Amino acid sequence: MMDIRRIGEGFSSLLKLKTMPLGFNFFEKAADIPSEYAICDKRKAVCNMVGLSRYYGIAVAVTREMTKGLCVVADISLGFGDIPEDLAERTVGAFAKSSEETGKMFRDMCTIGANRYEALGACPLDKMTILPDVVQIWGNPMQMLELEYANTWNHGDGRIELKSNGHGGSCYEVLTWPVVDDRIRMAVADMGDRRHGAAQDEEMILGVPVNRLEELYDGLVHTKKTLNRIPILYNFDDIPFPVPPYVLEKSPEVQKKKIFDDS
Repeated sequence: MMDIRRIGEGFSSLLKLKTMPLGFNFFEKAADIPSEYAICDKRKAVCNMVGLSRYYGIAVAVTREMTKGLCVVADISLGFGDIPEDLAERTVGAFAKSSEETGKMFRDMCTIGANRYEALGACPLDKMTILPDVVQIWGNPMQMLELEYANTWNHGDGRIELKSNGHGGSCYEVLTWPVVDDRIRMAVADMGDRRHGAAQDEEMILGVPVNRLEELYDGLVHTKKTLNRIPILYNFDDIPFPVPPYVLEKSPEVQKKKIFDDS
């Protein structure tokens, strides 16, 4: 657990994250939730629980009974809710223009399995007392790029997938998928994450199976010693200094021509 906390603090420091990475645990029984977790006593969407954990820096858990029926994507992917047979018809006008198109959305969704778990918990990595199943790192596109470089450091052919239709950011793309296929995934925070979890305009999420976390962190540590690091090492070598007025002109083509003509 000391390693998990150290790695969480390392990610936060090296990437200059706004919030600490979160560790997620699936609990087969609600009674398995550790005592330090605040259990939601009101109905909460999964993305709402994630936001509470992120911004207050606390361990939060929600039971299946307190979240099912609030989000169809979480109900299907996390197995938390009963899926109505007329789901496609019910969601016309909300997700797509026709039942044929909404049916396509849900037909092949990945799922952990119906009613497999009774609860889900989220906790900042620096406060974890149990080993998480999945870790989510929230950040901006630049920070996500750094994590892609970190992944490539130990896997030159590594590719992190971002496959999204805009639904199920924190509960599906970077939670369900890392559990099911044991791969790192990336997602754009969706509207639920924004409405209920206070995700900001620029935020993206990386979902990491815990068995891939230490290697990813090792890659980040090494990447910080290269040119592909933050803060960015800007290259001003081709710009005369003091900066002449023509460099400030709006046309990139004019700038380029004058810079190279003067060299």
